[in-house]
Amino acid sequence: MKTASLLPLCAVGLVVLAHPARASLAFSHEFKDVNLVIPDGYAVGVSDTRNLAFASGPIQAVQVTLEIVGGYTGDLYAQLIHNGTSAVLLNRPGKRAGDPLGYADSGLNVTFSDGGANGDVHVYRLTLGGSHATPLAGPLTGTWQPDARTADPASVVDTSPRTAFLNGFVGGAPNGAWTLHVADLSPVGEATLKSWTLHVTVVPEPGEMALGFALGLLGWAAWRRGKKTSG
Repeated sequence: MKTASLLPLCAVGLVVLAHPARASLAFSHEFKDVNLVIPDGYAVGVSDTRNLAFASGPIQAVQVTLEIVGGYTGDLYAQLIHNGTSAVLLNRPGKRAGDPLGYADSGLNVTFSDGGANGDVHVYRLTLGGSHATPLAGPLTGTWQPDARTADPASVVDTSPRTAFLNGFVGGAPNGAWTLHVADLSPVGEATLKSWTLHVTVVPEPGEMALGFALGLLGWAAWRRGKKTSG
């Protein structure tokens, strides 16, 4: 398990809505070159834990970008854990009554969002190719909804209930340890957790909101001055 010390705020985006009380701040923490080998056919798997600092205030939304190379997507189980809450990102994609092994595609670079335009990642072949039997030409990409199935990976199927979405983090405190756990539940084909990115949107406390708005205005003013100078 890798553990990072408290990190400074990074890649901060300011989103100002129509009313100050509804303003939000978006943060992205990218963890490159994690390069954790996921033990083949080993339910314990691997975990990467990061202790992070965001603005204080409740979580409004969470998204996760996950890059895995090698192995088979149908073997994989992945979950995001924070403050006792877990969201299931992958639970043996493609596994169903007619296919106990799941999809045999290799690798993925996917952003998980509860509103993901491509829909349920568990049946991505059906979505992309119209058939569970149509393999991908390369790694899975795009923005998908989390698998969200809490069923045992040994018995999960496409009709299993979906309850562990990313919205389980909404309203909670953002600061502290965030853990990505990934396991390979079937032998043959070794995968590696290459990198991952955590995107968190919070509703900051009034003082932090005002500071963020001021910084946004300063950045805009600097951009305007640069445009005038270059013109």
